[in-house]
Amino acid sequence: MAYVIDRGACFSCGWCAEGCPTDAIGERFGGSVSYAVDIEWCIDCGICAQLCPLACFSYRPELQPESAQLELAKQRARDFAAR
Repeated sequence: MAYVIDRGACFSCGWCAEGCPTDAIGERFGGSVSYAVDIEWCIDCGICAQLCPLACFSYRPELQPESAQLELAKQRARDFAAR
């Protein structure tokens, strides 16, 4: 239950990272900026996929964090919403 980014299609606009309520999407460097989803913090909200102008996201239901980690991620999202 996580989203992943097709890095071949992504042009690194950063909209997904700005909208993620758990900060699960971060920049990775390897010669150029690219974005990746940290599956441990993804809460399956789909905001990233909605914000992406190039539809670079795909849903991967088989990718799931441990239940305790998922609860931490959900709390992070609640904290984000309370700002």
